[in-house]
Amino acid sequence: TVLDATNLKFTYTRTADSKTSTTQTVQWSTDLSTWNPIVVPSGDPDTVTIDIPRANESGGKLFTRLNVVKP
Repeated sequence: TVLDATNLKFTYTRTADSKTSTTQTVQWSTDLSTWNPIVVPSGDPDTVTIDIPRANESGGKLFTRLNVVKP
């Protein structure tokens, strides 16, 4: 995770199997209670970067997590 002037950049690497066999969602929050989902497309690339605008910050706080579900 990298914080720049305008975005919180959440980056992770996924395997070829996980691209097609799981649903991956990056979630962001300002309070660790309410999570806002960003669904990650199942195709390429292997390294995924999601930009979350810092305008979403509340009190200087912005959290991220990766939720992976295998149906």
